[in-house]
Amino acid sequence: MKKMNPARQSKKLDSLVTDLVSGVLPGETVLGVGVDIVEVRRITALKDRPGGSFLGRSFTPAEIAECTGRAKPSIHYAGKWAAKEGVYKALQLRWNRPFSWKEIEILYPGSGRVGAPQVNMTEQIREQIRREQGRVPPRLLVSISHTDEYAFAVALAIGPS
Repeated sequence: MKKMNPARQSKKLDSLVTDLVSGVLPGETVLGVGVDIVEVRRITALKDRPGGSFLGRSFTPAEIAECTGRAKPSIHYAGKWAAKEGVYKALQLRWNRPFSWKEIEILYPGSGRVGAPQVNMTEQIREQIRREQGRVPPRLLVSISHTDEYAFAVALAIGPS
């Protein structure tokens, strides 16, 4: 496996954040930021565990199809996992009800090969935001990057100023 080059990774992470912030439109503000980093080998171990329930509990069928179609599925599962964690943090939700990681879905538009990841949330999460925060669910921007060893994601929750 390739080792991370800290200077190169730092530059890559800076560009992730810059790209996301450029997606904030006039009249909008950042309501929350979430970041997460995941070791790919941790996700591989969970994915390959006997019984195989991790994928079905954590990812939607569309997410599984998208990842299994890649040359290195574990890297992409790790990226989606980091993005889900980042989104949850950006939304600033409380763990006050049973929650499934499938309630946050991270998919790429079109063929799944190009463009920024898009976030889909269940109505349960949307209702929780309305109830807890008294506002319309925010627009979400996500950026994912990875090496052979780590996946990193940044999420911004965007709303009216």
